[in-house]
Amino acid sequence: MEKGLNNIISSRFGIFYAVTGTSLMVKFHDTRLIEYLGYADESGKDMPLQELFPEIIGIEKDIMEVIRGERDSITIKRINRTVTGEIYFNLHFFSGALGTGYSYIVVEDITESSMSFREAQQKRNEVIIKNLELVKREEFVSTILETIPAPIFYRDSSGRCLGCNKAFEEFVAKNKDEIIGRDISLILKNSSELLRFDDEMKKYGGIKRYESGIADGYGKERHLIINKSLFFGPDQKSSVIVSAIVDITERKRMEEQLKFTMNELELSEKNLSDKIRIMENNLLIARRAVDTLIQKEFPESDKFDIDCRYLPLEQIGGDFYSIIPFDGFMGVFVCDITGHGVASALFLSLMKYFTDKIKPDLWINPSEYLSIINREYFRGNSMFYFFSAIAGAIIYDNNSSTMEFRFANGGHPHPVILKKSGEAFFCGGNDAVIGLFDEQKFEENRICIESGDMLFLYTDGIPSTYREDGSIIGFDEPLLDIFRKSRRENLRETINAVINEVEIYRGEKKQEDDILLLGFYCK
Repeated sequence: MEKGLNNIISSRFGIFYAVTGTSLMVKFHDTRLIEYLGYADESGKDMPLQELFPEIIGIEKDIMEVIRGERDSITIKRINRTVTGEIYFNLHFFSGALGTGYSYIVVEDITESSMSFREAQQKRNEVIIKNLELVKREEFVSTILETIPAPIFYRDSSGRCLGCNKAFEEFVAKNKDEIIGRDISLILKNSSELLRFDDEMKKYGGIKRYESGIADGYGKERHLIINKSLFFGPDQKSSVIVSAIVDITERKRMEEQLKFTMNELELSEKNLSDKIRIMENNLLIARRAVDTLIQKEFPESDKFDIDCRYLPLEQIGGDFYSIIPFDGFMGVFVCDITGHGVASALFLSLMKYFTDKIKPDLWINPSEYLSIINREYFRGNSMFYFFSAIAGAIIYDNNSSTMEFRFANGGHPHPVILKKSGEAFFCGGNDAVIGLFDEQKFEENRICIESGDMLFLYTDGIPSTYREDGSIIGFDEPLLDIFRKSRRENLRETINAVINEVEIYRGEKKQEDDILLLGFYCK
């Protein structure tokens, strides 16, 4: 009868028990406890308490007090183990009668409630984090727009104004309720100059920058620099034109005065320089506000995971990447423009234009792809800006567990393969940077990526990281050591670990270059 009752209690209610004495050897009256804990059934054989429950190591003194009857009980809550599956249990020690020298051990299974609680907590945390990210992102963008002194407004393809900042309200002498949802031609008289190039941009995209004269909402004539960018929605059909206005009326007035007297030129030179600098700062801030060139969402794939960290300097960065999905492969492009600032941002928009319009067959022919970009870029490169780049394709077959990375390298740091085993190595060759020679040729490289491997593309902000003593990570073995040391179970944690190692290496020294780290994990 007692054995049958024990089986009912253990099988139906998940409660198991045993007995221990001052020798801390466990006597099993319930053989189901052995099975539950994952040990071989050795009926009748006592086991050391610390071997059966290593969780009590360090509190043997407290358990002896229970055995001797000096205290009633002691409980260790939520012990987690992996046996045939994951289990959770509470471990109780209850004293026998005073002076008997033994204690009852009761194991209470709480696996089902613990797993449910953990899953619910994880889902709740995920929802909270996502909501916080959305709120912070919206607040961040709104705050930047409102603090920019240059007027900014944006309108949809039909001409309706979708939003603006405070500076634009002041410029047109109207509040947002009178602006949003209305056509710009109804908001401001003689607004045709604000709408210049809009139809052309809808067809060809890109960025427009031009000067124009226009009367503001108070009827006062202004001379403006107007910057425009076209951005497509997720469906690639809807579009938004963002316009940023810099008022250079004062600068123009000063230029007219400078024509009449050299003395005024002497006196006004510093003021003019200050105004030009303010204009450039406003352009920089406006560029940040409307910048959507940096890809933040990645294509989803059953074959591999994608993640990225981009840490630009305080000024506009010169790093760019693009990942474009096609049937059977993923196009990948990474580049690093020399220098920073508005000029480099304009070059990044050119790179965006190139990668968006490139034909699919050129992605899997990366050497030809880089040659075309080099040729087109060289012919129009009057500013003598150069950049390094890697172009290629990750080619996969749904029936295979391996993938091929086919790429060409134009003066860019070598890609790193981090194997499942923890081994790391550089791959591929390296040719001249883009824009240096007219008819530059590029070598094609191919590397196999197996299940569990990680592929990393990065810019020289990582290997060029300096310490205060002047030492540098470099492009050789110390860089590979950082990747080996940072290997984690998943891609996101590995990338975070690499960035953390770079920051530890840099110490208190200020970041001197943009940092871009793009990773792919073969599932």
